[in-house]
Amino acid sequence: MNRECVLMVTFDIPQKCKSERREYSRFRRLLKKRGYQMMQNSVYVKHLRNDTSIVAEERFIDTIAPKKGNLAILRLTKAQFHSISVIRGSSKAQKVVAPVLFF
Repeated sequence: MNRECVLMVTFDIPQKCKSERREYSRFRRLLKKRGYQMMQNSVYVKHLRNDTSIVAEERFIDTIAPKKGNLAILRLTKAQFHSISVIRGSSKAQKVVAPVLFF
């Protein structure tokens, strides 16, 4: 079945020592190089057009995943992605913004 989706990669990678920070930076750099867009420091998203590309991306992420830390991959439909509320600013001056992903 061919279905478009947004792949969301979330991660919590330790950065206590220099080698861990290097691995964290490497992982983020490879995601960006692969076309992922940063939503937050540890949340990246990418639009994918079919099941084949979804499986390929999940395999790619598995090969570059750091040895330490936690990583999650979520498959979201475009409707689910666009229903996300992003709140920016302080609690007194909150602004709800729809997430942007260029398709």
